[in-house]
Amino acid sequence: MDYYTISLSAEPDIIGVNNGIFQVEIDDNLMKNDPIYTELLPKLHITNKINYEDSYKYIQEIENFTFYAKKLRKAKLTDIIGYSPFLYLFKNAYSKEFINIISDFNIGDYKDFELVIRNEKEKYFLRSFKRIRNTEIDFSETYFDRRPWYTDLFKLNNPEEVSKDYSAHVKILTLPKKYSDLDIISTQINHELFFSSRLVDCLMMNNITGLNIRDKNKVKLTFS
Repeated sequence: MDYYTISLSAEPDIIGVNNGIFQVEIDDNLMKNDPIYTELLPKLHITNKINYEDSYKYIQEIENFTFYAKKLRKAKLTDIIGYSPFLYLFKNAYSKEFINIISDFNIGDYKDFELVIRNEKEKYFLRSFKRIRNTEIDFSETYFDRRPWYTDLFKLNNPEEVSKDYSAHVKILTLPKKYSDLDIISTQINHELFFSSRLVDCLMMNNITGLNIRDKNKVKLTFS
């Protein structure tokens, strides 16, 4: 199965703003007195030293919490929206229509929180797709290049070498075969999500907005 790397559209004609990143801002004022939020925020703030496993386990145990946001002036709400400030674990926010569509696919483990956008009726959700950790990568069949120079492909031997080499970018990523039937793949090593070609076809057929679909196999996924 082929995969596309997926990101948020940065086109002003699509998202309504020209910052290229986000359409809504998290509204701390509506949550700052909530004890769940005050305890949760340090586990999601990118400037803090975060243990992924601990943070993901923590959010799985939270029930009945809602995030609030406000739309930027001139912003257009798409099915996949960017938000600020960035919260570790949650790549984007997604419309109810998007959530409904992907529920018919094999998307693995995840956690949702509703995102209420001020003065907007449509429901959105912050969704964290569980990441495949670097310790599960088959490094014997994984290759990197070094951008922006795009050097010849080379290997790194383990997660420790990956964490030390900031200029290395994965080009061929080999994961355990147990993940080969997933339609959405989230990994520690690659910041963008992978969507299967069959899922992308369905999203396009349903006119889902806000998608930036990169070249098929920009990062080639293989399984062993």
